[in-house]
Amino acid sequence: MSIHKPSAITTARLQLRPFQAEDWREAHAYASDPEVMQFMNFGPLSEDQSRDLTRNLAASADQYPQTAYSFAITLLSDSVLIGGCSLYRVGAPEGKAEMLYLLNRRFWGCGYMSEAIRALLRFGFDELELQRIFGHCDLDNPASARVMEKAGMAREGVLRQERWIKDQWRDVIVYAAIASDGTAGL
Repeated sequence: MSIHKPSAITTARLQLRPFQAEDWREAHAYASDPEVMQFMNFGPLSEDQSRDLTRNLAASADQYPQTAYSFAITLLSDSVLIGGCSLYRVGAPEGKAEMLYLLNRRFWGCGYMSEAIRALLRFGFDELELQRIFGHCDLDNPASARVMEKAGMAREGVLRQERWIKDQWRDVIVYAAIASDGTAGL
């Protein structure tokens, strides 16, 4: 397993940087939004929950061995925090990680999340030496499916009744990028 403490990742329009505890108010702007959180198995979050979550995301960068890599997504032009994305190592062998992401609704439809996910995939493959990065979205969330497709991930299939969300079992679509086959278009 590679050991890597993440620093900032810069794209054409964004900077992905480790979360800081003081980011909680900006994170709360999207984590408290019922529309942003409708397909998540947690939330919308209260102010206290957003504060705790952001503190935990910031602290994860100091854990060893590090299993979670969480980034605040900020606009390069003015440093406004617009969302977050994470990689979570799962299972053995160590070459696999799950990707999660959230974006403030004010910034939907601008291509920011696909840009952030492409950078997150490069980080996972190049810096963490992962072999497989996967994500999933609710079957009724085509916008999230488009994000992963635009980032170059391949649709692998549907997992029926996979997640318990808002008091019901939900089907999810699984997407993945594999380091060796170029599915991420990197």
